[in-house]
This record gives sequence, structure tokens and C-alpha cells, in this order.
Amino acid sequence: MSKKATIIGAGLAGCECALQLANSGFDVTLYEQKPTAFSSVHLNPNFAELVCSNSLGNRKVDTANGTLIKECLDYNSFLLRFAKECDLGDEKSLNVDRNLFSQRVTTSD
Repeated sequence: MSKKATIIGAGLAGCECALQLANSGFDVTLYEQKPTAFSSVHLNPNFAELVCSNSLGNRKVDTANGTLIKECLDYNSFLLRFAKECDLGDEKSLNVDRNLFSQRVTTSD
């Protein structure tokens, strides 16, 4: 019998959860309101759309956010890995091309 999981919402948490479960052998169904319905802040049909900022925060490990980024990467976070692939190169903060990031999350398998 295969393991199945249903995830509601393709935001950052829903996408990370779906990818981690799928990577662990689960048959995952991910439900998302887009592209059928958009909120007032969503602009594209892709998953994990960053709507308020393109920054995932300070990357220096002597800060709380930097420590969290490092720990997520140490534990194989798919979204943090994708963020690094879409990094705009700011030394202090992990800033990403938000459209490329969202597209990368959506098309990952």
C-alpha cells in the first residue's frame, strides 16, 4: 500500500512539505487556488510566490535568520536550495528573483 498525503496550499510551507513528502516516497496531491483564483497580492500562477519582498532575510549565521537559513540548508530544504539557485548575489541578505524562484518551485519534481 502506498503512502498518500494531501497538502492544501502551495505557499512556502505547503510546497516544502509536499516536496519533502514526495522525496520520502509519498504519493502527494497538492491543492492550490491559483490559477483559478488570485488574491489581491498574487501576480502569477506559480507556487510559492513571494508577494511582500524578494528577500528571505539576512544570510549571516550570527543572526537568527541566517542561522535558520543554514539549518534549513543542512536539513535539505528544497525551497532554500531553489532560493540559492535564484540568488541575486546580495552579500548580506538572501534576495531572489521572485518570478524565477516561483517558477522553479512550481516546475520541480
